[in-house]
Amino acid sequence: TLPKTGAGGSAIAWTSSNPAVVSATGVVTRPAPGAGNAKVTLTAAVSYAGQSASRSFTVTVLQDVTDRQKVDKALEDIVIPDQDAIRGNITLPVKGARDVTLTWRSQDPRVVTATGEVTRPAAGPRPAKAHLTVRATKGHATAERSFTLTVLPLPKKEALEGYMFAYFTGEATQDTEQIHFAASRGNDPLHWDE
Repeated sequence: TLPKTGAGGSAIAWTSSNPAVVSATGVVTRPAPGAGNAKVTLTAAVSYAGQSASRSFTVTVLQDVTDRQKVDKALEDIVIPDQDAIRGNITLPVKGARDVTLTWRSQDPRVVTATGEVTRPAAGPRPAKAHLTVRATKGHATAERSFTLTVLPLPKKEALEGYMFAYFTGEATQDTEQIHFAASRGNDPLHWDE
């Protein structure tokens, strides 16, 4: 966006040598792939208290990339955190940069669905593998990328040993608070010691 006011409340009016590429409000439309880069001169006319001055700026707008390049970049940018140690549901993006559509499918929907819901194996067995494929689409360009995820088994259930409580009792000084901790007597939340 090009500014409309300057220091001290001066007014700025913009003109463009090629409004189809850079408008007078600052909207940029990149030249089509293969059309080459475009040079545009923006002129700012500044006025204040009856005085005026102008200054020109030349900018180069790079040509757009092809839909195929957008698709390839969108696939390259996908990251599934901890894909070798999945412990819960995951977020699978449905939109990539530059309006690329992402569509997921799962070869193992009982482990990980195409929308990212995860079902962990029971405690004890080995981790489960899930194979996901994402298809990126922009215009007539499409490409795919595959991911292999390792879903860890649920932890073994352990007997509860006790509870820990945190509570506030007031302010120690004017700018601090006192926090206290207490522990239950065994697995009984009604009886506890500070």
